[in-house]
Amino acid sequence: MARALAHRGRDDENVLRERNGRIAFGHRRLAIIDPTPAGAQPMASQDDRFVIVFNGEIYNHLNLRNELAREGASFRSDCDTETLLVAYACWGEDLLSRIDGIFAFAIWDRQRSRLFAARDPVGVKPLYLWNGAQGLALASQPSAFRALDHFRPELDPLAFADTIAYGDPAGKRSAYRGVEKLLPGHMLIWESGEARQSQYWTLPETDRDSVQEEDAVEQLRHLLETAVVSQLMSDVPLATLLSGGIDSSLIIAIAATKQPDIAGITLGFAESVSDERPFAEEAAKQLGVRLHSRCLSRQDALDHAETAAAAFDEPFGLGSQLPMLAVSQFAKELGYKVVLSGDGADELFGGYHHHVALARRYRSTGRSSAQNTSNLWLGALECVRHGPFDPLRFFRPHEAMADSAQMRTLVSGKILEEWSSSAKRTGVFRADLNPWEAGRRYDFETYLPDENLVKVDRAAMAHGIEARVPLIDRKLVEFAFSLDPHLVNKGGERKYLLKRAASKWLPSSILTPRKKGFSPPLHIWLADGALQTRFRDEIASGYLVANGFLRLQGLKDVDAERLLSLFLYEKWAQKWL
Repeated sequence: MARALAHRGRDDENVLRERNGRIAFGHRRLAIIDPTPAGAQPMASQDDRFVIVFNGEIYNHLNLRNELAREGASFRSDCDTETLLVAYACWGEDLLSRIDGIFAFAIWDRQRSRLFAARDPVGVKPLYLWNGAQGLALASQPSAFRALDHFRPELDPLAFADTIAYGDPAGKRSAYRGVEKLLPGHMLIWESGEARQSQYWTLPETDRDSVQEEDAVEQLRHLLETAVVSQLMSDVPLATLLSGGIDSSLIIAIAATKQPDIAGITLGFAESVSDERPFAEEAAKQLGVRLHSRCLSRQDALDHAETAAAAFDEPFGLGSQLPMLAVSQFAKELGYKVVLSGDGADELFGGYHHHVALARRYRSTGRSSAQNTSNLWLGALECVRHGPFDPLRFFRPHEAMADSAQMRTLVSGKILEEWSSSAKRTGVFRADLNPWEAGRRYDFETYLPDENLVKVDRAAMAHGIEARVPLIDRKLVEFAFSLDPHLVNKGGERKYLLKRAASKWLPSSILTPRKKGFSPPLHIWLADGALQTRFRDEIASGYLVANGFLRLQGLKDVDAERLLSLFLYEKWAQKWL
């Protein structure tokens, strides 16, 4: 199992078996904090009662160490793994309210024969579970379960339908039957042969009277600076991904106040319609930081498409995985082991175009924001003149795919019938909130952990790179969602509050909307008819059609980008099934 995850930790491998042979821990190490042997895992506590395996970083671990030391604790290393282990020994499950970081970990209590596992609140780090004939198994990626004698890799038909609709398996589901994800903000306890899951963190409710605009700006600036500076913690080379937009420019601008020699990494395309390198170069010049730049060609991207199945051991149907794989490879070649990424700000601060569409649709009702939330929702319904209000209309096209005619032509009827009666993402959209507030929460709870963070984690770890996401630090998240949404997107302006806070560090030229988005020019790359024919032929003769998941007749109507998604899915199926 550990060897299957070697790409996630290229520095060391260790396995610990308990004497009765019924408990075993394996770990692949990506050494970032205290890279000496003292930080090796699996790690046992000084009294040998507890054993931990841990993926991630605890950014406030030095503060926690000081607090634990005052309570009489001692340490043998400088790494945050030991801090986490000692914190659990002292505080038990309460440690989850005290730690700030990205994490998935499991701690075995030898005395009580009890396992405690948890995943970070936002879901940056993955954790998969398989409760099979051999007992309970946990891993960072499901490919590790293939090493188990009784594990049979079978495609979950509901996860297949998820992936056709959304681009990847949604919520707890994984691509494999019987394997599930531990959800963000959840913990697991395994004791006496039984596993219990529970939620330890959730988004705060909005408090519209919590803070005025000027105070909100100052508080946000403090939280941004604290998050970025704390995530500079590293004993190995660190850089930031820089596209030249507000989010990534803000991160490197704050980071440069503490590390003036910090560098940015950017990736562009020969096709100017999608190329952000000029923006990144301008931002680097204005902020006075170094920039590493590379161009991704169409052929390079297609090469990554061929190997993406190995990096993403679940199907992932979004073309943006290709540049993320390429920029991660570039970072590795430059000698970096840690990068800071700007993901998550759009979900927190209303940065997507569909957030504006929802806001405009609501404002057309003329209702006051002081009215109760049920009236706000009714107001949104009343403003529609051409049928019932469907919030998914305002989300990206692959979301609307869930209830489309094309979905019915691609997915077999039996699968679709069962999938349609199961919980889908539409249930996450809260009808008790005004539409653009509900939209932000919807994106945060679905698109961010199911797609964006999966893409970042898998692509970066495929090349032994740890990707950190300071703009979705837990305290930042809690603050952003506690605010009145009219303050977050004042006047319908995307990221209004974030821009005001960022003006402390960024010039007005960077704060002006100008980004293209970190997505390849697929419509240009895939215009080649011969390439599309190749994709269709491989899909038509492949695993998904032969095994009754994909309807062959549906292929003739799909556009080039969805054809690429299906091709990537087929490549995954060929490799893993």
